[in-house]
Amino acid sequence: MAQITQDTVLYYFTSYTLSDDLNYTVDTVIDDVNVVLYFGYNSRLGKRWVAVETSTGAVLLERTFLDIGREIKFNINADLLGVHRATLMLFPIDPDLAGSILTWSKDYKILISGMYSYLVDDYDRSLLKAKVA
Repeated sequence: MAQITQDTVLYYFTSYTLSDDLNYTVDTVIDDVNVVLYFGYNSRLGKRWVAVETSTGAVLLERTFLDIGREIKFNINADLLGVHRATLMLFPIDPDLAGSILTWSKDYKILISGMYSYLVDDYDRSLLKAKVA
């Protein structure tokens, strides 16, 4: 059992640089789980999309269109596999400049954040104790 204090770092934040390719994948690790990020572009809508799966094929995020600044939560499979409270967001590198989503590599990044899996149960338990006390 981990001791949760004011100084405990509960969340991780990982940013990813992007490619201007219309369709590509990125292999990465999120909280000790091997995942593949799939990126694509819908030319009819002029929008980029993302999907996230584990390296074994479990879907953590179905194909979802990206909007700048919108938090996208991973599905229940993520929690079951140890990627807790994970969200993905597209954000501009410079908030004052609006760049093209088609050539997005120089203007945008992807941020994935979540709670460290080894702290989730202890953190939830500490919140429950605080409410009961």
